[in-house]
Amino acid sequence: RVRYVSVVPEKNNLIESFCDEHHLVCEKYDPALDDRITFEYTAPGHDRIAAAAGAASVYGFNDCIIVDAGTAVKIDLVINRVFRGGVIFPGPTLSTKSLAADTAQLPDIRPEVTAPPGKDTASCMRAGVSYGIFFAITGFISYYREKFGALPCVVTGGFGEQFYNFCDGSVVSLVFDPALIARSLFSYCPRKRS
Repeated sequence: RVRYVSVVPEKNNLIESFCDEHHLVCEKYDPALDDRITFEYTAPGHDRIAAAAGAASVYGFNDCIIVDAGTAVKIDLVINRVFRGGVIFPGPTLSTKSLAADTAQLPDIRPEVTAPPGKDTASCMRAGVSYGIFFAITGFISYYREKFGALPCVVTGGFGEQFYNFCDGSVVSLVFDPALIARSLFSYCPRKRS
């Protein structure tokens, strides 16, 4: 059995074709059938709901912040196992590509964590993108905690480990789980459609 969540529609056919070719049962994650979490949100990304359900089922968090730092950075809020929404902004690769595409002279560079101040254009861009994202994430965590109390925070995604290392213990109740969504799908037992 293969369970998957995808927010890239053209990949769904690829995954399902692979399963068919290998005679595997293919099950796409459906937030509407997940009893672990509910949501007050119009058409949420299935990955975001799967992450929230994972934080609830894997860590037992009824209330938490979820940071998924990848292509896009999502910082979501869960209160009483209700996904309340959050913020979305460009991750490191989108940010550097946007700088290169939408300016006259900035180069297309590979993002890397670089401490400011930069010493040349590329290192300035890397420092601005990496530390700008770090400061944005810590700012939103602080904002949610001011409004909703000392919420634990689960960090995941391709850029999540760099953020976790950047915090170096300065953000309390912070858990890094690179496999949060996979763990969520593993523990997912969809209810029957009515």
